[in-house]
Parts: sequence; structure tokens; C-alpha cells
Amino acid sequence: MRRRRLIWWGIVLLFVLGLAAWFEPGQRLRGVVFGEAFYAGKPTSYWVAQLSGDSPDRQMEAIWSLRDGKASACAVLCQMVRNPAHPIELRSQAAGLLGELGEGGKPGIPVLLEALEQPNPYLQQIAARALGEVASGEDAVLLHLIPLLRRGNIGNVLAILTRAPAGGPEVVAELTRIVHDNEEAGWTALALEALALRRGQARSALAAILEVVEDADPVVRARAVLALGRIGSAEEPVLRACRTHLRDNNAEVRAAAARSLGWFGPQAHAAIPELRNLLDDRDPVVRDRAKQALQRIETPKKEPQNQGNKSKNQDR
Repeated sequence: MRRRRLIWWGIVLLFVLGLAAWFEPGQRLRGVVFGEAFYAGKPTSYWVAQLSGDSPDRQMEAIWSLRDGKASACAVLCQMVRNPAHPIELRSQAAGLLGELGEGGKPGIPVLLEALEQPNPYLQQIAARALGEVASGEDAVLLHLIPLLRRGNIGNVLAILTRAPAGGPEVVAELTRIVHDNEEAGWTALALEALALRRGQARSALAAILEVVEDADPVVRARAVLALGRIGSAEEPVLRACRTHLRDNNAEVRAAAARSLGWFGPQAHAAIPELRNLLDDRDPVVRDRAKQALQRIETPKKEPQNQGNKSKNQDR
């Protein structure tokens, strides 16, 4: 009888301990049972509860902790993004945090690519932005953003491509199409900025850029002139377009034209008289850009000392 009672009390004790473990604040047992990822000794369900709870202080503490966790927090955030049972706001927040992990968020790239295919446009937008942060140099990844340019997320994706230079010829072709066909000045300006970021890789876009360099919008003209200089192809039509806009009625465009000509260096020597005229421009930024451009054009690059010595030895 006594033995049976001890067994009974043992069962009760185990049950109580099991309940305590199941409902303990850290939710560790629950996480193990359901195969959840862990960060800082706590499962995904714990971090979900912190982020979606009623306490703003706990929410901020969880955000800071996950952000500081770098790669260690990646698996937990991936589970949050993937789980369709979570509110879209929580999934989007987790996708945004993956982007803030930087290099630590790279293991989450497949999850972010999956999120691009979700029907919710807000989650798509946040996932695309996160991909721009963690995969800015990976052509194969940024190619997945191209379809979004045709689904109504054009402004968001263009903003990403102005910071992420990868994507290869396919991205350049899509940006060129936007410059050529789009009628929204803001999007055209962003596409031009993204092309400028790709420099020599965007030479195929020169014809489209030259078409919009006379656009009625001064922001578009300024971005177009800067793109011509960044791409760096010193063809006669390109240099002529830059020189023409030294006389633009908008100061931002004049400054952009001077800056671009400076990037061409001595190849833009024919623009020296016009640049000297801008030293008396009424706008201080224009005067400063003209001065810098003249220094670049009139001062040839010095040959590195070791190469100079090498050439002298070869002459001997």
C-alpha cells in the first residue's frame, strides 16, 4: 500500500514538474518538443511571444537582442518568417531583422526568396529590402527582384538596386527598360541612380540615358548626367551632353555636369573654358564642383613611384 502511494505521488510530482517545465517563461521544453530553433537558450516561440507581447520594453529588448545576435539569431528569425500562422506584421518584422544581421543573415537568403513569392505585398517589400542588405553582391539572388519590378513594387525594388550593385546584365537590361519606357520621373531617377552604381557594366544603357538627359524634370536630368559620368564611356555624344548641361538653368544639373566631366579627367579637356566660367556661378555648390573638375582635368595623374623607377630602369 505504501509503495503504491509512493508511486502515485511520484507520478503526481512528475506531472507537476512537467507542467512547470511546459509553461516556464523560457518555453525551452516546448521548443524541444516542437523542434524549434534556439537563440540565447530560448526557442522561437519565446521570441515570438516577446515581439508580439503587450510590453513595448520587452519588444524593444527582444529586437535589440535578436539584432545583436547576428548569425546566431538567424535560424529563429527564419522560422518566424516561414510560419504562416504568425501575423503578417510579425513575419515582416522578422524579415526586416534578417536584413539587419548583415553577413549573419546570409543563411536566411532562401527564406527571404520564398517570402518574395508570398501574396502579401508588405512582406514582399520587406523581404526584398532585406535581400538588398544581405545579398547586395550576389547576382543570382538579386535576379529574383526583377519580377517585382513588374508587379507594382517598382519604387521599393529600385531603392534597393541603388544600394546593391549586383544583378549582372539582366538587371542592367531591366533598369534600361524603365529609363526608356517609364513616365514616372521619380522611378526614372532611381533607375538612373542604380545604373550609375553599376558603372562600366551599364554601358549598354548609354543610348537610353542620352534620351532622357533632356527630360523636363531637373532631378532626372541631374541623375542622367551623373550616370553618364559614372559609366565612364568618354564618347563624343556623352561628353557633349555633359558640356551642354553646364549651361542648364538648374543648379543641381550644372553641378552634376561639372562633376561628371571631372570624372572623365583629361578626356574632358575641351570643357575647360566652360568649367572656368562656372567658377563665377551664383551657386556655391556649382562653383565647388567646377573647381574640382578643373583640378582633375588639368592635373594628370602621377605615376606611382615604384612604377616610375621601374620604367627608368627599363629605359636604361
